[in-house]
Amino acid sequence: MRCIYSWFYEKIEQYIGFVFLINKLNLSKLFNSFDKEDKHGEVV
Repeated sequence: MRCIYSWFYEKIEQYIGFVFLINKLNLSKLFNSFDKEDKHGEVV
């Protein structure tokens, strides 16, 4: 039972890290698109 728990925990940790990485990439893409919109948008 303990082996299953440690394996399960390891998989969850990898999954969370993977999701975090994807979110980080998506956020950077979002910020880049916002910056481009601001530069090409109306001049304040």
